[in-house]
Amino acid sequence: MLLISNAPAGTRDIYTHGITSDQQAGIARSLQGLDLPHGLDRAAVPVKLNHLDNRAHFEGLPAGHPPVKAILGIPISHRDERVGALFLVGTEGEPGFTADDERMAAMFAAQAASIISNTRRYEDARQATADMETLMDICPVSVSIFDVRSGQFSYMNQECLRILGNLGLPYDQLDQAFAILKFTRPDGREFSFEELPGTRALQKGETVTAEEIVVHRPDGTTLTTLVNCAPLFSASGEIVSAITVSQDLSPLQDQELRRAEFLEMVSEELRTPLISIKGSASALRGTVDPTSPTESLQLLRIIDQQADLMRGQINSLTELTRIETGTLSVITKPADVSRLIQQACGEYLGDHSAINIQFDIPE
Repeated sequence: MLLISNAPAGTRDIYTHGITSDQQAGIARSLQGLDLPHGLDRAAVPVKLNHLDNRAHFEGLPAGHPPVKAILGIPISHRDERVGALFLVGTEGEPGFTADDERMAAMFAAQAASIISNTRRYEDARQATADMETLMDICPVSVSIFDVRSGQFSYMNQECLRILGNLGLPYDQLDQAFAILKFTRPDGREFSFEELPGTRALQKGETVTAEEIVVHRPDGTTLTTLVNCAPLFSASGEIVSAITVSQDLSPLQDQELRRAEFLEMVSEELRTPLISIKGSASALRGTVDPTSPTESLQLLRIIDQQADLMRGQINSLTELTRIETGTLSVITKPADVSRLIQQACGEYLGDHSAINIQFDIPE
């Protein structure tokens, strides 16, 4: 018996029965270039030959192979797709194949078609899983899958393991993470167990996106992460697992700090010439007679005002960068809002004298 399964790239998987292993190896080698009679390996319908000239049709078979006098070829198809061919070989001295033999072979071919198709689907699924795991392992973000039935993580990529290693959390103690670590929002408010993205996904079926979480280690250090979590459902709508994708924001924070330091340095370098410009403009204005408005006095006034404006913009840029990186020091104290409003309006009216502002501020 020969079972030839069509496979990708023109290769064939060959299974035999009734011959020795040496003969099987010889047949496998010879069939790679053998032109089978009547195109049996490509026939769309069963082919039965009971009076076969072995020398004419099987030239190239290994030495010692039994003389072949009859052959029955049955195509193996699954859902109108040809997946292989089944061959029954009769040797010299045996009766030829009958119609009952053909029916039995067709039944076996139908079973073989199902097995081959299922095997290929399994191989394709296994290859797709391997490809996906390879892709996830080189992914720069952390990916983990928590299985509900086992109550354990069924998958973690390399980035996830790296982050857990940075947290000082052994792999076998992941279930104790909430007891060992502290989770807070960027403003310092602590997450309860029910508020964590994984808990919300598993208990409520909620999809959580872009949740910024600060992880506090037992040694006092912190790690800021951006977390996304979603439940995975079975065909019946049951939550079977939850996938969590998180990103370590530490490199981004380090980059922001370096940018803030650079802007701080540039700001200091810009302030020095501004001081000289403003001082020089003030000195020149002191040499001009204020009672005789001239074009020179007006130009000096513009230089002085623009220097103040540029200095304010530099200060604002520096403070904005500190706010974004969380390094701005803020000192709070009580203030009279009414006085602040009047002061701000007074500064505005200094450059817009044609505008009138009326105040109506309750006590």
